[in-house]
Amino acid sequence: MKIWRLKKTEERRFKQGHPWVFSNELQESPKGTELGEPIEVCDASGEFVARGFGNPHSLISFRAMSRDPSEKNPFSSEGILRRMEGALLWRKRQGLTQESFRWFYGEADGLPGLIVDLYLRDDQHEVVVVQAQTAGADRALGWVYDAIRSISKKQILGNRKGLTIVVRNEATVRTLEGLQVQEAQVIEGLSAAELDQSKIRMSSAVSAFGTATDAILFKTPLFSGQKTGFFLDQSQNIKMVAERLHRTELKGTIRILDLCCYVGQWSTQLARTVKQRDLRAEVTLLDASEKALEYARENVSRYAPKVEVIKADVFEALKTLPARGFDLVVCDPPALISGRKHLPEGKKAYFDLNLEAMTKVAPGGMMVSASCSALFSESDLESVLGRATIRTQTPLQWVARGGQAPDHPVLAEFPEGNYLKVWFGVDRGEPNNLDRGKA
Repeated sequence: MKIWRLKKTEERRFKQGHPWVFSNELQESPKGTELGEPIEVCDASGEFVARGFGNPHSLISFRAMSRDPSEKNPFSSEGILRRMEGALLWRKRQGLTQESFRWFYGEADGLPGLIVDLYLRDDQHEVVVVQAQTAGADRALGWVYDAIRSISKKQILGNRKGLTIVVRNEATVRTLEGLQVQEAQVIEGLSAAELDQSKIRMSSAVSAFGTATDAILFKTPLFSGQKTGFFLDQSQNIKMVAERLHRTELKGTIRILDLCCYVGQWSTQLARTVKQRDLRAEVTLLDASEKALEYARENVSRYAPKVEVIKADVFEALKTLPARGFDLVVCDPPALISGRKHLPEGKKAYFDLNLEAMTKVAPGGMMVSASCSALFSESDLESVLGRATIRTQTPLQWVARGGQAPDHPVLAEFPEGNYLKVWFGVDRGEPNNLDRGKA
């Protein structure tokens, strides 16, 4: 195993726990190293610090997997199996595995760049979707598949009725690692067509008794859909908003606007909550993808008697919607900032989008504003919402904040892994269809 040494002036951040080493922090040049090659990093004096894998083509030259000197080769089939089984057992102990969930989350679980989501279909068939976003994760894929098969046979989550493994390496972030962007591929199990007709089990936001105990089904394209086919990271935030909606004094028809809706995850859960109150939900779905809207309409229609679908660019379509026309506005766009050079225009895009969305909130209504751009900080979102509130003169008060679900754990020493920001606000105006909340 190659040994790289840190420059004495560049040791502090990495020795305090951050899992990345940049090329300019190394005494040696990373050139000549294979993509994802196992590497040991020492400090300037030669004392062991960590083992992981290297990349000569990325600004991030080293990513740590282990700081335990007794673990001689974490980047091995045994090391991957141990990490994947440990990640699963941790989530099981936390009560996160009853429905679909994120099984493995990169740095937080000990293999940077590896994403594994487990979807439980309504027929009890498990679909495991894998993404490799770094050179090391890509190099380890064969071991990852073997680990999934081995762990599945142990039936840790109970007796499921089948296993499908899919790899989704379409993310353009792979190019920054010197990796090719690839088309989705079924490694084993169900066909692509069957996967795109999946109905997956998710934990319900709020049951009829106000507790998240029962499951809800979502039809979603696990082969050709966005990311790994669904967005598991918002589950806790949807529960937060649904629980608030559940205990708010409601009357009449509740009008919901779901911006960048994808398959209608937010509006399906929220319309279901409204229906449980024996009230009527009317939902407007807005997205640029016609295919996504087809799934969203089917999902939402189970709980809302009136569903309007708008296929359009969100920035343009918002200008055509009625001012103060919706009792609940959900603004959850895809990442609008893909790199540091896009920060200025990305921040402006978030401001413009939230500015328009605020004008659609009815008196006494509610708004959800979310950002999944890692480079767009919590303070950035706060600034955008504050400036937009002043510009629109909307009497919004922000009453709750959310983040990524517990199956996307965060390391305090790795703030880059904490990417999801969600703010929930209530309009102070005299309500039409929403009375002031009891909470």
